[in-house]
Amino acid sequence: MKQLQLSDENSVILLLLEQKYLDSLNTIREEIQPLGLDPRLLHKLASKILKPDPVGEEDTDVVKKKLQELLPIGVLVPERSLEYLLDDDLDTQRGQCGFHNVRDSDLSLFSYHYCDKRKIPSETLQVLSEHTDKVWFLTFSHDGKCLASSSKDKTAILWEMDADGKFRQKHKLVGHEKPVVAVLWSDEPFYLSEYDGHKRTRFIIRSCFGGYDEDFIASGSEDSQVSKGLRPCRVLRRHSGAVNCVSWNPADIHMLASGSDDRTIRIWGLAKK
Repeated sequence: MKQLQLSDENSVILLLLEQKYLDSLNTIREEIQPLGLDPRLLHKLASKILKPDPVGEEDTDVVKKKLQELLPIGVLVPERSLEYLLDDDLDTQRGQCGFHNVRDSDLSLFSYHYCDKRKIPSETLQVLSEHTDKVWFLTFSHDGKCLASSSKDKTAILWEMDADGKFRQKHKLVGHEKPVVAVLWSDEPFYLSEYDGHKRTRFIIRSCFGGYDEDFIASGSEDSQVSKGLRPCRVLRRHSGAVNCVSWNPADIHMLASGSDDRTIRIWGLAKK
C-alpha cells in the first residue's frame, strides 16, 4: 500500500476488508447453501461472521480432523511434510557423497551435491619447526584457535592462530627433565596440562577422528605419511620422518595438523586446485 502512495490509504483498506466480508457471505449463500445441509449449520456459520468469536487452534484442529476422516489418505498433505521431504533429500545427498566434508550450510536444493577429494585437507599450509627433536604429540584447543605440541626435546609449545590464519609460537614451556609425551587442554581457556616420563617405543602411532560429523579418521605412520579413513582416501606425503601424531581442528573441518620425527609440525588444508 505504501508503495502506491494513496491519498487516503485507510479508506482503501476499509473497502478491501468490506469486500472480503461480503465474499464470505456469498460463500455461504452461493456455495454452502446449495449443498442442502442442516439449516442450523448455515445459521451457525452466518452467526460467526456477523458476531465472530476468537477462533483458536482447537477450532482449526477440529476442522482438520473432520477433513482427514472424510477425505482419502494422500489428499491432505501432512503438516511440515515439505520440510521433511527437503531434509530427506539432503540426507540422501550426504549419504551418496563419496568424500562428504562440508557443513550443512553449504548444501543446496538447487543443485546436486557431491564432494570429491579436494574437500579433504591435503596441502601443506604451514610448517612449524621450532622443536629441536621429534614431535610426539599435538592437539588443537576446543575453539581451534590454538595448538599445543610436545616433543622429545623436553618442551611443550603453545601455538596461536593470528589474523591471517597462521600459527605462531605463543609460549614455549620448559622445565621437564624427560621428553614430554603428551599435552592436554582443559575445559578452561588457555589451561594446558603436560605429561612426561612415560616410556615410549618406536611403534606408538596416534590417530584421531575429524571432518564433517567426525566421519574421517586420520592416522600417522612409520613411512612418513598421514593416511585418512578406514580405506585410505588420501595419503599426505611431505614429512621426512615417522608421523607420530595427528590432530583435526574441531572448529575447522578442513584443517589438520601432523607431528613427525623430522622435528616439524605440518598444518594441512584444502588444495588450491
